[in-house]
Amino acid sequence: MKQKLIILFLLIFSVNMAYPCKCEEWAGPFLHVKKDAVIIVHTKVLKYFKPKEDSGLGWSMDIKITKLINGEEKRNVIRVWGDNGALCRPHVTQFPINTQWMFILFDSYDSSPEEPVNDYSISNCGEYWLKIKGNYAYGQITKDTKTPQKMKLKDLERLIRKK
Repeated sequence: MKQKLIILFLLIFSVNMAYPCKCEEWAGPFLHVKKDAVIIVHTKVLKYFKPKEDSGLGWSMDIKITKLINGEEKRNVIRVWGDNGALCRPHVTQFPINTQWMFILFDSYDSSPEEPVNDYSISNCGEYWLKIKGNYAYGQITKDTKTPQKMKLKDLERLIRKK
């Protein structure tokens, strides 16, 4: 009987581990989740980086900080890690090269050599990025909507800095 319970436990545990990340709940629109940020940046996507095949890590992207809106960062090019299929992060390829975005970023929590502690990660469980076109940001900015909202960058930056 004890052996059957152990096998059942292992089976249940392995099935739960086989599924990709599932957000516990939607964290909310951009201005709601900004409180979680290590940094908030206006960026341009420069290139993608793929680690060794056997590392289990997702792809990352190098981004150029065109404007640091909140937080501290001295470098003008940083690396942001995306999903590997099991993390609650977006795949970085959904941010095309040479496009502009506003990102809410976190310290990278993986201490392996491929994902150094001075790199960043981005969450998939809320509106942690906005598309930038010209002087406007697009996405779920102030409320959860199916249709993206539009806001002038200067107005958005003012709201981000507001406590």
